[in-house]
Amino acid sequence: MDLLVIKGIMIGTMFLLALIFGLIPLKLMRRIATRGSPTQGDPAESPLAIFLCMANCFSGGVFLTVCLLDLIPKVNSEEDSLRATGLLPTLYPLGMFIIAFGAILLLILEQIVTRHQREGEEEPLIQGEPSRPQPHHSGLRAVILVLTLSLHSIFEGIAVGIQLKENDALGLFIAVILHKSIIAFSLGLSLAKTRLRFSAMLWAIALFSLMSPLGIGIGMSVVGSESGTALSISSYVLQGLACGSFLYVTFFEVLPEEFRERRHEFLKLSSLLAGFGVVSFLLMLDPDFKQPEDGPGSLTSFASLL
Repeated sequence: MDLLVIKGIMIGTMFLLALIFGLIPLKLMRRIATRGSPTQGDPAESPLAIFLCMANCFSGGVFLTVCLLDLIPKVNSEEDSLRATGLLPTLYPLGMFIIAFGAILLLILEQIVTRHQREGEEEPLIQGEPSRPQPHHSGLRAVILVLTLSLHSIFEGIAVGIQLKENDALGLFIAVILHKSIIAFSLGLSLAKTRLRFSAMLWAIALFSLMSPLGIGIGMSVVGSESGTALSISSYVLQGLACGSFLYVTFFEVLPEEFRERRHEFLKLSSLLAGFGVVSFLLMLDPDFKQPEDGPGSLTSFASLL
């Protein structure tokens, strides 16, 4: 199947799955609200909360492994190619600089977006539980949350869109859609706790669902509009920025947020190790690692074995 067709299917699939996973909590929370809570137990101990926690940790393990074992080697390989052709006449580790800059850039953008948060709004943006109703702040936090997550989604989509091989694109797509589905569900839970109208929540989830497909489209346009040297440089830079966004999501969001609470540590660590182990094992089966002359390692087996 043609790569453009595959990426087109990815765009539609990513949008629909994010939309569905984002809308499910709205219906779920409405049903819980109408029926009432049968017990006064801790919401963080509910089966749904524990499942989301484990799924998020698994996603963190996947992102960590994809970044360290696939994207970083790919950036380094492209850097070596540019250096061999004379386009990069320096030994300065520019690729790692771009990766670090990508992570810092997202941090800066998030801080700019969230600067309107004031004291008394210290609960986490995702999976947080307000101590008391604050309609005005809830609406503001919803906007901040959607904008922040949308920034991340665009970079994740770009990472998929700039891939030049089917298996590479499919492998990254699986990793991204896993994380995006979990985040969409968490976004739906957060929006359901606000006093926004249902139509506003629907628009917010739809906007978030469009961001990763938009990123894929941006990546595809860059690859399709450039050739030769320009394409190599663009791919090199975008791969580094996307890798930085993966690092940011893993080390600034998923892991700190989940391990901040001293509960279910074994389940969290097990889920993290499971995500790390699954991707690591599939990468070891990747034929590209046995034939380094064919290019850097990729998630070929991650896509083909599923």
